[in-house]
Amino acid sequence: MVEEWQLRALPAPVRSRTITLPVLLYEEERDSNGVVRTSDPWSRLRALERLEQSGGACLFQDFSTGEERICVVRAVQYEQSSPPTFVNGFGGLLTIQLQTVDVEVA
Repeated sequence: MVEEWQLRALPAPVRSRTITLPVLLYEEERDSNGVVRTSDPWSRLRALERLEQSGGACLFQDFSTGEERICVVRAVQYEQSSPPTFVNGFGGLLTIQLQTVDVEVA
């Protein structure tokens, strides 16, 4: 027979979210309005890999929903492929995995 008992509650940590983004990474990229952007995909890839290695935080912005979150780059995966018809030059598909570190504001 139990005569007394204790209960202890601890605050639950804020759950983080994992965001996976597939990104085209080519020398020349054209948006839906026909505007062509020329850049160095190799330097963009290296910058993301450095951010992944350092564990530094970055700002993730989704312009279609207006969401902004502070994230850490958890993984960067690059797959070199021939460009689709709307891009030119060296490049491929980049998959970026982000982990949120801030509190989501409802």
